[in-house]
Amino acid sequence: MKNRILLIAVVLAVVVIVTAKGQRSPQKCATGCLPMVASPRIQAGKPAWVLIHSSLCIPCKQMEKTAAAVMPGWRDQVQFVDVLVDRPQDQKLMQKYKVSLIPTSVFLDKNGKEISRFVGVIKKDDLNKKFARMIGK
Repeated sequence: MKNRILLIAVVLAVVVIVTAKGQRSPQKCATGCLPMVASPRIQAGKPAWVLIHSSLCIPCKQMEKTAAAVMPGWRDQVQFVDVLVDRPQDQKLMQKYKVSLIPTSVFLDKNGKEISRFVGVIKKDDLNKKFARMIGK
């Protein structure tokens, strides 16, 4: 009986580990992956949207889908900066923007100055309107 319980515990642990590894990689998401992910460097000259999120939280996954749907239409006018909280190389940007809740969207003007921020999920229509305002349309 003890061996059976131990075997079940080991199998469950393996399933949990494999599932968690699959969820941590944004490239393995089912839909809404972020193919337009820009460099974590913010370049002056055009406005930017800095999306600070995790690959594990539900609202963050919703924002990944929104980004994947909206950004292709704005790629030439708005820089997209993808900041994953679980990526060590993104920690400096997270600290720079003093993020404590995710997902957080930070909107920058063409000079890199923060013009607004939003914590939570943004609807596609609202994001499109925000980008239009950012570029002066």
